[in-house]
Amino acid sequence: RRNGIAQKLRRFPKTILCCFMSAALMKVLFLRSNYGQPDSRCEKEISCLSKKYDIELLGWNRELSYSGIRDTEIKINEKPFTFHHIGIKAPLGKGFKKLFFPLLKYWFSEIRYLRKHVCDYDVIHACDFDAGFPVLLSSHKSIIVYDVFDYYADSHSGPHFILKLIRKLENKIIRKSNAVIICSESRKKQILPESPEKLAIIHNSPPQSIIGSYSDSKYFDIKQSNKIKIAYAGMLSTDRMLKEIAEVVMSRPDVELYIGGMGILSDYFQKISKNCDNIKYYGKVQYKEAIEIEELCDIMTAIYDPSIPNHKYAAPNKFYEALMLKKPLIMMRDTGMDSYVEKYQLGEVIDGSAETFKEGFSRALDNLIAKKEQWAEMGECGYKLYQEQFSWNEMEKRLLNLYDDLESTYKYK
Repeated sequence: RRNGIAQKLRRFPKTILCCFMSAALMKVLFLRSNYGQPDSRCEKEISCLSKKYDIELLGWNRELSYSGIRDTEIKINEKPFTFHHIGIKAPLGKGFKKLFFPLLKYWFSEIRYLRKHVCDYDVIHACDFDAGFPVLLSSHKSIIVYDVFDYYADSHSGPHFILKLIRKLENKIIRKSNAVIICSESRKKQILPESPEKLAIIHNSPPQSIIGSYSDSKYFDIKQSNKIKIAYAGMLSTDRMLKEIAEVVMSRPDVELYIGGMGILSDYFQKISKNCDNIKYYGKVQYKEAIEIEELCDIMTAIYDPSIPNHKYAAPNKFYEALMLKKPLIMMRDTGMDSYVEKYQLGEVIDGSAETFKEGFSRALDNLIAKKEQWAEMGECGYKLYQEQFSWNEMEKRLLNLYDDLESTYKYK
């Protein structure tokens, strides 16, 4: 019976077969080694690509341990997606040593999944080295897209020989990939000597559609305060200088800090918010909620420790969000997008090392408060920059054009 079907298919006109094949959506598997569900950049790309392609996700749930792979239906912009997740409990933000063995287990599980479902996907879209490395060890004929959120060797601490090995392996992933995505022009230098033929620059811009009406927001009480309100909602890691910012805020009666997110500093912020009237901690927040908090505050920060090599190429979500929301911004010098803040006078840039950070941050606050009458002008200038160079509408076009190119080049080759 099968042979009969096969003979009929062989006699079927090739042009009709090609038309039938082209009607099927190209199927894409996103790989993201993250804390539970996908993050904002991943979600934006999935939402964009789902307009033309069939998307599924494979991720790492680090909150729970369980055998096998579980499937959950998640919604991104009210659209359902299948999320395959591997449950291996692991620490967040506590160094490579404590993550190493859970990461190995995750890799073995990912490799097993890829080998078992080798024929199910046309494209493997791997986000960062910790999700992309198993692709090197998996035998498949899928199109590979490697998405560099953070260049791994420059964004993690560890023994020099380990980081050197990781750099070689990550460059090998870049070479093996059919297309590479980076998040800023400056990252071209970071991935040298690799120079991919198909390279797309997709900035971490937020979609403007995420801005809503906050009249019924549960965070609307933020507006009731007459103090200067500083917002931060994101990963609570030590390299964002968040603890130092909180210490400055605690020492000043004229400002308040509204903070949301999860990470190694979660317990710290939960504790101090109970004892300090001008720090409010919301815990884990969804991306839309993060935007709400930022919109209702006065000043935003996009601060990274400049001593970490990867931060020289940073493209912080908060930078783009501040432009879109028309908020003045505080950044550190030599951390990616700080040159835009100075060139277009969008806020304050802090000089100095971590030892002098608190003084620098307090001085930046004083400078911004003194320019309060100029905040609206700063905001309009930043918004114009967002529209002209960084809008998510433009990023969506770049991403879809890349995939269209891949489909026409490889799928029916």
